[in-house]
Amino acid sequence: MAGGPRFAGLQIALIVLGGFGGILFTWLPAMTPDDWSEWVGCRLFLQLGCTAWLVVLLALRGSRVREIVGVLAFGLLLSWNALRSLVAGPVVVEGIVVEFQAGHGGRSGFQVHLGVQDGRATTTRLTAVWEQGRHAIALLGACARKDTRVRVTLLVPLGAMLAAECLDPVSVTERRRAREAAKLRQG
Repeated sequence: MAGGPRFAGLQIALIVLGGFGGILFTWLPAMTPDDWSEWVGCRLFLQLGCTAWLVVLLALRGSRVREIVGVLAFGLLLSWNALRSLVAGPVVVEGIVVEFQAGHGGRSGFQVHLGVQDGRATTTRLTAVWEQGRHAIALLGACARKDTRVRVTLLVPLGAMLAAECLDPVSVTERRRAREAAKLRQG
């Protein structure tokens, strides 16, 4: 290969860093319902493109098939949640906030845990980290507390909140019905 083994090692290092760098396309920006697919598409393009480039580079170097398959599987694994989000699209959940916690989560930095229970007593949970967690807090605003009725648009596999809206305050009767439905569902 032209450039010798050092040049090939440099290329491999850049490609691997590019694959992990793709994650930043969905961790850092404040995605909205209008532009989420562009950010997820950029992440996939960078991750899958780097994976393909690395596979071709390894094939040209005469690497074993096992190594090539391993690199391909690793690249697909890095892209899995982005692929799931792109295929499924955003989920709109309207319901009562039954779980809300925000703070620093150790290694993963700032975290937001949100659980919204809809009218069928199904709870949708989201864990947003880093900038996506801060974005979720900014979108929720005054709704960022339990027993608040909200409508949220989520990319659940990526842990991203695209939009949030406070609805009417939850009545005591609605809270009681939601708790009873949850108990029935669990029991």
